Amino acid sequence: CIDYDGTLVESEWPYHGDWKPGAVEAIRAILPHARVTVFTARIAPFELDCITPRPIAKVMQEVNTIRERLDVAGLREVTIWRENYKPPAIVFIDDRAPGVYQRGD
Repeated sequence: CIDYDGTLVESEWPYHGDWKPGAVEAIRAILPHARVTVFTARIAPFELDCITPRPIAKVMQEVNTIRERLDVAGLREVTIWRENYKPPAIVFIDDRAPGVYQRGD
């Protein structure tokens, strides 16, 4: 699983930043070996105050923008995680990760 803002694209909330250097190429290198899923707080069901529900149209607009950007980059096999919790994964790639951990740490 790979985080979107700050990891794949420049953090420019609420806008979608440019692809970070090497991001598309890195995903292409991973795809023959593993399934890749993008996750992001952009599609969370609540606003930053954690109380106000986000309109579904706003969430879908974010999903559609990310999907379009992935498709244009030739990354159609990449999925977008749309559940209300972090996806299960063997590896997370995230710019806000506090460090490198292995299973069992």
